[in-house]
Amino acid sequence: MATQKFVKQIKETERRTSPVTAVMPLLLILAVALSAAYLVVGYQLASSRDLSLATAQPQPVQTTAQLEKSYQAKLALRLSDYLQTARVADEQFLAKTQQLKEQLLALLVPPQYREKHLALVLSLEKIETESRKGNWLAVTQEMEKISQER
Repeated sequence: MATQKFVKQIKETERRTSPVTAVMPLLLILAVALSAAYLVVGYQLASSRDLSLATAQPQPVQTTAQLEKSYQAKLALRLSDYLQTARVADEQFLAKTQQLKEQLLALLVPPQYREKHLALVLSLEKIETESRKGNWLAVTQEMEKISQER
């Protein structure tokens, strides 16, 4: 008797819908709507840009000599500008140092200059670190080192 009553209660419970079951269709509709919105926005962003490969200009292939000459010219220009305008205790000093470091990291470096280039970028990193600490003697020494090596 007790078992039959228990089975009857279980069957009645199964017939009633739980809150989770009632919410599932709404969640499904919401997921579909969000997916559609994501696709529409993505399509609009992609179509707003010119992604045509036909209009892309191929980069000219540089010989090693051209790459070396280009690198030396760009490096000399950036370093001379930095060394002339950057003053150690200036408010813009840290920003100018960071800007130079980013410019140097964007350069295409010939293989024979990679170690020197890395040392230069690491010197700029040290200048940034020491200037944040207020160690102006170390900053000045690194700047002199850069000035002599160029």
